[in-house]
Amino acid sequence: MPKKIPKGMRTGIKALWLHEGMLYILASSRPSRQEACRLQARFKAKEAKVLLSDEFFREVMEYNTKLLVSIRDGKVLYDGLDIVKVIGINIQKGLMAGTKEMLLRKFMVIRKEIKQIEETKNQVFENIYISCLESAQAALIMKGRVIRTPRLVPELLKIFLLGKGLERTHIGYCEEIIWTYKAIEHKKAPPLTGAEIDRLSKKAELFRDAVKRIE
Repeated sequence: MPKKIPKGMRTGIKALWLHEGMLYILASSRPSRQEACRLQARFKAKEAKVLLSDEFFREVMEYNTKLLVSIRDGKVLYDGLDIVKVIGINIQKGLMAGTKEMLLRKFMVIRKEIKQIEETKNQVFENIYISCLESAQAALIMKGRVIRTPRLVPELLKIFLLGKGLERTHIGYCEEIIWTYKAIEHKKAPPLTGAEIDRLSKKAELFRDAVKRIE
């Protein structure tokens, strides 16, 4: 950032920046009207706005959007103490409320959290699926059948275990879980909601309990 005091400018001025025809003058004490007009003419600005240090920092702390945008998008002409530079960096990092960078930062955080939630839900349902499938395969093994293809499991349960320890309802639970998992895996169905996962979890539990009762 330019740190050299422009020729003829008094030292009370701490920073100058230009944005959309407005010259912003940050000063420790208010410059005279003549000096403000001279700086405005020098930098070919349409208007000039003087901000005293206390006022400037209050506006920044209160997240004055117009001021923050002027810092973000403006052209810095002088910044002896790197005040404008530091605030500009914080804006770009999304640390200043009232700016699109902050909104984008919040959006990215929310999107990351949503992704983590979705990954957790997927893992929970995968556990439900595996527990149901393994229970079904164990039941078929007891009947001397070793089945490694999940999609065949529900039909074989109907053939070998319907009415012999498993009711049609229980087999239906297993079938629903297997087909739902495969549909999501092949992107033929949308991810499950939390309520849908809870519902299938209860069905998996009922199916597993029924398998345990098979003699």
